Amino acid sequence: MSIDLESTKKNKKETDPQELRYRRRKDAIKNFAIIFLVVMLVLTFFSNTIMNYSLPQVAVQYMESGSITTTIRGTGTVESGDPYNVIVKETRTVSSITARVGQEVRQGDILFSLSSEDSEELEAAKEELKNAQEVYDDRLLKIDITSSIIASSQGTISTSEYRSKITVAQNEMDAAQKEYDSALAELDKITQQMDALGTLGISTADQVKLDAAKDTMDDAETALINAGLSETIVYSEFTTLENAAATAKTNEDAAKSALDSANATLTSKQGIVDIAQANLDDLIAAGAQAGEIDYDNASAELAAAIAERDSAANAIVDPNTGYQKQYDDAAAIRTAADTAVTNYKNGNSYKLYSAYVQAKNNYYNLKASLNNGASSEADTWNSLNTQKIAAEDKVKKAKEKLDEKTDYLGELVGDIELIRELNKDYQKIVDAQKKVDKLTTSSAAMDITAPINGTILNVYIISGKQTTAGEAAVVIQPEGQGYTMSFSVSNNEAKTISIGAAASVANSWWYNDVTGTVESIRPDTASPNTNKLVTLNLSGSLVVGQTLTMSIDSRTSNYDSIVPNSAIHEDNNGKFILVVQSKPSPLGNRYFAVRYDVQVLASDDTKSAVKAGLEGYEYVITTSSKPISAGDQVRLSEN
Repeated sequence: MSIDLESTKKNKKETDPQELRYRRRKDAIKNFAIIFLVVMLVLTFFSNTIMNYSLPQVAVQYMESGSITTTIRGTGTVESGDPYNVIVKETRTVSSITARVGQEVRQGDILFSLSSEDSEELEAAKEELKNAQEVYDDRLLKIDITSSIIASSQGTISTSEYRSKITVAQNEMDAAQKEYDSALAELDKITQQMDALGTLGISTADQVKLDAAKDTMDDAETALINAGLSETIVYSEFTTLENAAATAKTNEDAAKSALDSANATLTSKQGIVDIAQANLDDLIAAGAQAGEIDYDNASAELAAAIAERDSAANAIVDPNTGYQKQYDDAAAIRTAADTAVTNYKNGNSYKLYSAYVQAKNNYYNLKASLNNGASSEADTWNSLNTQKIAAEDKVKKAKEKLDEKTDYLGELVGDIELIRELNKDYQKIVDAQKKVDKLTTSSAAMDITAPINGTILNVYIISGKQTTAGEAAVVIQPEGQGYTMSFSVSNNEAKTISIGAAASVANSWWYNDVTGTVESIRPDTASPNTNKLVTLNLSGSLVVGQTLTMSIDSRTSNYDSIVPNSAIHEDNNGKFILVVQSKPSPLGNRYFAVRYDVQVLASDDTKSAVKAGLEGYEYVITTSSKPISAGDQVRLSEN
């Protein structure tokens, strides 16, 4: 029997435990390697899909063009459009209150009641009366208050009477002043004449004056001759112009008189027409009762009267021969003639002529006065000395009279001022007494009633507490009056709103009967440079103090770039949108969020018009499954 050694060795090797462990380890390593390679192969081919499931999923929308109707919203507190304040003018204690907030009242309904007591105002009025009486009594005790002043005042003041007395006294003082000034002037004149004569002789002063007047006359005549003129020539030319002006004035007055007469005739003719028309109207009204002959005669009379009236009117307005034309022509001629006179008087010729005539008159008048002087120098001086003595006495008496009138006027003014002050103090007593009487009458218990129909808005008083004088105790919303509310908007938003624009409640399902209109748009005092305050007039089921959000539809405009409102974000750097941009990769396109800063031009409830550096066909991210930032990789929604 033969034995197979190789087979024996092989069987022995396969049954060796150490060899068996080695083979098992080798198989396990091979299997692991195979599994690893398979997993790596699967991950390689499906890595893009796996990664996509871990990225934020975003919804996108193309940017589009279209129109937007801007809606401005604002929130404010409803106020009364014209509240009526019930005011108590005195400080009184409230005994009871009937009015309640929200209560509807009618005119005459009791709002609250006041207890019977002296108010603080009454006590103050009594103190005021006491002080006024003390001031008046103190003034009566002053030494400058005479019995005549007291009798003159009698608690009244007549301004006109005092003014009359002062005017008389002032006139008397002015007359005395003029008399005194005249006496001084007369004395000065006499003194100057005596000084010119010296002791008893005549100086050469008069001759110097006469020579100077002669030189002035000669110079004026030379200037006239050098201009190629003479006194006769200028006088003749000027007289001719004045005569023409006088004639033109006479013609104008005649034309005006004729025009007035023609107008009077026209008025008379119109009166005859009116009477004839009235007669005809009466016959027409009488109808069949009027005879045909009477009707024909009345018609003929009316036609004749109208013809005469029209003829009279034509005589006035005829453009060629009418009285109005004649008057206008005459007035134009007169105006031209007056202008010619004025122009000539303003010309150099007339000025030279006037200067010469004046100088000549001065010279000959002075010469004549000197030639008519005193025949004897000594007699002249003695006469002047006598006149001087009389003039000095006249001045003395005039000065005494002036001083007397001045003192009287001063005393009168002083007395009147004291009377005025006394009367002022007395009038304060009268006024204070009236105030006390009035407040005493009103200090009794009283009911304060509603002066109008309306709804109680506020009650500011408390039973048992005192009212505050001059402040509202109860506020009433007048029946039929509306409500208002205000809110602030930016200046740009305000530009889209117009006065009278309609406004609606944002949550209109709660306030379906509330409507409003824009009443005013004015600078917001809180931010005058950037904001405007919009005030609305409201009507409907409203209560003062409630808060409303109102919407105002403004203008509609077309825009190139419109995105959903959900696509617009905002941070510290301003408003922006995120746009999807794709980048190719070996495993396909990858998508990233890219930021674009935008300016919002207009918005409505769902979309906004924006201005940004975009082409117009980009995908704008509207929503995201996770928060994303610029630069993040995203995956697109399958929808």
